[in-house]
Amino acid sequence: MKLGQTELRFVSDGHFRLDGGMMFGIVPRVLWEKRFPPDEENRVGLELNCLLIRHGHELTLVDTGLGTNLPPRQLETVWGLTPGPRLLDKLAAIGLAPEDITCVVNTHLHIDHCGGDTIEAAGRLQPTFPRARYLVQRQEWLDCNSPNERTRGSYFPELLQPLVEGGQMELHLGDVAPFAVHFEKLAWVPGMDLAQLDSLESKRGLLQEVMANDYLLTFYHEDALAAARLLQEGDGYRLVPVPFE
Repeated sequence: MKLGQTELRFVSDGHFRLDGGMMFGIVPRVLWEKRFPPDEENRVGLELNCLLIRHGHELTLVDTGLGTNLPPRQLETVWGLTPGPRLLDKLAAIGLAPEDITCVVNTHLHIDHCGGDTIEAAGRLQPTFPRARYLVQRQEWLDCNSPNERTRGSYFPELLQPLVEGGQMELHLGDVAPFAVHFEKLAWVPGMDLAQLDSLESKRGLLQEVMANDYLLTFYHEDALAAARLLQEGDGYRLVPVPFE
């Protein structure tokens, strides 16, 4: 897809599964299971839609998926990762090497969004994209490095240390809506969200901003509706899919 002189495309790090109750919080299963059929372990499928942005000579990657640093058994059992091509494979398929990426933007530092920031090579962790600047919000960096009992399972700050040591990490809308339905229905907030009422109000404000500016919306974990625009419909609105390569 092109927006003016900027080219956008999704480069997936794969498909994984998480507990449906965690993804939809207090929303009863009967309301979400038809759209997101759970497996026998009550897990629903999620995508790892990394967004590649090409503008002139700059190549920016928004999030990097789960990566390959976690033990294979953990990726399989905890994250339900489906075997298949990963982010670096998909980049290679379109003719790009890790050295071609000039900037990585981490929307936040949950492992499924930044796990691919680093990679093990020559017996040690190294930046996956050696020429890139890595950008993340300052408060998210602080939260990642001071996890509590509830957030510790999502943050792995030790995997990001090579970026700090090499001077590539710089502090500057990730899972506010993991699925499109989380934006369509403001009250649907994932169970892992620590500030659910704040998230609801943030989405309400974001909704007005999106409608006023005709923003293109992308959903990191969505399969069927990865990119969409918001259209006014009577007193309400609806999301309309946008074709994406």
